[in-house]
Formats: sequence, C-alpha cells, structure tokens
Amino acid sequence: MLCLKSLRLSLLAFVVLIFVSANSVIAEGIYSKADATQMFEMSMSEWNANVMAVQTKGAGQALGNPTDGFGLAIQTADEYLIVRPNYRSPNQPEFLSVTIGYPPEQAQYLTETILEQLVALSIKQLAPEFVMTAKMRKVDQGVAIMAIIRKHDPY
Repeated sequence: MLCLKSLRLSLLAFVVLIFVSANSVIAEGIYSKADATQMFEMSMSEWNANVMAVQTKGAGQALGNPTDGFGLAIQTADEYLIVRPNYRSPNQPEFLSVTIGYPPEQAQYLTETILEQLVALSIKQLAPEFVMTAKMRKVDQGVAIMAIIRKHDPY
C-alpha cells in the first residue's frame, strides 16, 4: 500500500506539468482544475515528498525549505513553471501560487489580448470549485503569468 502511495505522489509531480501545455494553451487554458483538486488534497509532508521525488528524477528543482513547504520549479521546452502551495496548517494548503514564465521566443506570440483570454479561460475552467486571480508582467523580454488559486468559499 505504501508503494502505491509513493507511486501516486511521484506521478502527481508529473501531473503538475499539465498546468502548462504550450501546444494547446488556447483550447484548454493554462491551469488545470484536476491538478488543483489533487494539490489541495495533499498535506505539506506529501507535497514535500512529491517535490523531492521530482528533483531526484531530475525533472524539477525544489525551492525554499520543507518547514514552510517546498516550491517546485520545472523547466519545459517552452516555459518555466513555479508551483508553491502555501500552507497555514500542515494538513492542506490555503492557496496555490503558480507562476508560468514564457521566454522571448514564446512571448513574442503572446499578445496582451491572448494572455487576457488565457487568464479568463483559466478562471472560467477552474470555477466553481476554485477562484483564481492573476497578473501578467513582461520580464526580460519574456512574459510571466503569476496566479493565486484558492478553493471557492461560498460564505
């Protein structure tokens, strides 16, 4: 049973990559409701183990320290992704901080209108379970989308 849980955690690390999909960004948005759901179910210790498994495989880099919950940085062919669940208690994150950086080679195709549409689509796709706010910034001739994802609280 423990082996199955470890496998699940290792696989979840690669699921984080689904947050970004350069080939289908317009059609599917850039943030995944399924991934957010799984991440909000992870305790800090599960998340930290997940990040270390990704780093051990060479697929990403741990950021920060395990006391606060690691961040995870992943470089893909088309973008740079940083995911950090923010834990107020060790049982589940209060919110997810997700930053996607596009280098100049990709950013040149991402107009402000396209970026606004991507964010609006992501907000719509994450609803009603989640609420997302995002800011876009030009960074060193590239573009970064910095988002905060929270569970929807109807009260």
